[in-house]
Amino acid sequence: MITRKNKQLLLIIGVLSMLLIAFYVWLMPLFDVNHHNTGLQILDLRHSYNKNAVIQFFSTIGESGIIQYKTFIFVDFVYLFVYGALAFFFLKFLLNNLERLGIVLQWALWLPALLMILDIIENINILVLLKNNADLPEFNVQFGSAATTLKWISAAVIIGMVMVFALIVIVRNVFIKIRKTLKLII
Repeated sequence: MITRKNKQLLLIIGVLSMLLIAFYVWLMPLFDVNHHNTGLQILDLRHSYNKNAVIQFFSTIGESGIIQYKTFIFVDFVYLFVYGALAFFFLKFLLNNLERLGIVLQWALWLPALLMILDIIENINILVLLKNNADLPEFNVQFGSAATTLKWISAAVIIGMVMVFALIVIVRNVFIKIRKTLKLII
């Protein structure tokens, strides 16, 4: 049901979606250090990594790549607030349309905040690794890898929840329309 509150949420979701598209189309490619043709991925996009992988990555991108990666991390700090807010408002919209089930599942609104915190921790740790690229602290590599893994698990849980909640809302609305149609016929 499209209430005034839902219209506001849809407007916010639309604006945040446009910002997300702007990041993907304009800002991310501008500062990206990935080498798509070689399969090289930045640390943020990996599921996990070890010290050897970090050393190899840093030596592959070189000093200019390390400087560019630092700039990318600062862009990523802004990006994480955009996707975190988008996830929050998308979940909020879906939970508003789940009625009683949505009330029970209100705790799910904290998951985007968890995801953003994990991404902030990951970014700060990557900045530490970039600063100490000549002598990488083993603890920071392991800690960063764990933060990255937890970030991706959290993202997968949120995406899964959005898909399940959306499916429930769609099926529920279809059955409501069928029920109303049947009442009109009978």
